[in-house]
Amino acid sequence: MQLRTVLQKTKSVRAIPVWFCTGAALWYVGLKRVLIPWLHNTVLVVGFVCLFIAVVVSMRAVANLRHNAWLSQRVKPWVNACLRFLLLLFLGLGLLLMCLYALLLFVFNFRSNDHFSYKGKTYYYDDVSWLAPAYIIDEQTSLLTTKEIGRYCPNRFIDCEHFDEAQARTIMESLFDGPSSRSTDEKPDKPAEKPDAMDKPSGTADPSENTSASGTKPQAAQLSSTSSQPLSQQAGQKILDACESPEVVSLKNSAYHLVVVDAAMGRRRWFFAKKSSASLTFISEVPETSPHASGFLDKGGTIHLRFVDINKNVHEYRSNDRGLSWVTVRR
Repeated sequence: MQLRTVLQKTKSVRAIPVWFCTGAALWYVGLKRVLIPWLHNTVLVVGFVCLFIAVVVSMRAVANLRHNAWLSQRVKPWVNACLRFLLLLFLGLGLLLMCLYALLLFVFNFRSNDHFSYKGKTYYYDDVSWLAPAYIIDEQTSLLTTKEIGRYCPNRFIDCEHFDEAQARTIMESLFDGPSSRSTDEKPDKPAEKPDAMDKPSGTADPSENTSASGTKPQAAQLSSTSSQPLSQQAGQKILDACESPEVVSLKNSAYHLVVVDAAMGRRRWFFAKKSSASLTFISEVPETSPHASGFLDKGGTIHLRFVDINKNVHEYRSNDRGLSWVTVRR
């Protein structure tokens, strides 16, 4: 009787490929993050159980080889013993590695059921912060499935008035705004400092007698962004609050805006700000004076700005720290 015939008569042995393929398929689905959290976690656990059964049944089948008549007649006893030992050692190591991998998989791919509603849609989020705040956000696309819409994108859900639940609105304000987003309603402990020389050069006319083309007062901003001293958050916010109906350019896929705080001829002074509820919070001043601007926030959280001057020259900037600093990409 051939060995294949003997193995085919053992139902447990024939079930090994079934258990193994089922477990591998379930783990593959779990790694794709296409299911809602509770179903996703269940699939991971069931997949591990299937793979565990496949390995245990394989070890049992190898241990029973010493009772196989076909091998006893054709293989010497010591060869049979060595073969079984090596196979059991290989399967044992495989079982140990599989358990370690499953542990890591559960730690890094186990999904939280934390969710919120935004503009009528349900979103699940997982905190994957390490050295900086970072989150994975999935949008529920059907009853049992989700789609990952952003990894490390804490700036996507910023218009908090669109949250359906008041509790979720409070959570998301603290969760996604980050420490760099300060409320404009906060009162400083000491009187605000006067803008320095770069904000109001000497010899400027009285601000009550004139206004700029963009509707802002000259005392609030002057086209002097070439100064080497960065504008402080307090001074920048004061200038931004003093603007009356400024020109605003919205960035795609975000709540960030470029605000014109002063205009003269073919030049503009640009502030980078963030909209929270109905107010704008100053973040930084963009080192560019071209009149035409656009920008967007990519899925990785990087902010891209593009400016075109009156001579059709293109200037591009990039920021990886939510607009606190800018790197020149093209000029």
